[in-house]
Amino acid sequence: MKRTISLLMMIVMISFVTQAKFFLKGETYCALGDYNIVKAPDSFVLNRDELNTYIISYEKSEKTVKIAVSKEADCCRYIVLSENLSLQYICKKDYFGVYMHRDDFKKLGLETEKENMVLRNYYHQKVITPNSIEVKNCLGLIAVYYPRLVKDYEIVFACK
Repeated sequence: MKRTISLLMMIVMISFVTQAKFFLKGETYCALGDYNIVKAPDSFVLNRDELNTYIISYEKSEKTVKIAVSKEADCCRYIVLSENLSLQYICKKDYFGVYMHRDDFKKLGLETEKENMVLRNYYHQKVITPNSIEVKNCLGLIAVYYPRLVKDYEIVFACK
């Protein structure tokens, strides 16, 4: 009996440890399958500030997307970085939506390449929700919505 209880306790502890390494999991409802978001081991540095950084991976892709979170006075800025398309999502008190990089970001080498983007989807994502939402929820929405901005995302992300 003691062995059975010990074995059950060990299984419960292992399941908690396994689940704890993911910051967030969810479904994309597209060809990429489910997503996992983890805290990046290294921070993204912007203007000498170390930003909290997360990595999104997709079930059916080898490629990842990095998101650096910059909390500013009037908004929370999510800088989305991948080899194909770099842009931002902004969360203000009255909306959450996508945004192209401003000129000051272009000086840092971060530029939104419109030719890699599906502009129709970009304009549909200008306001994803008319509310301010928590960081975790914003990251989940980015994991779902971002791939739809990338032109030919099934090819770019090389879905398995």
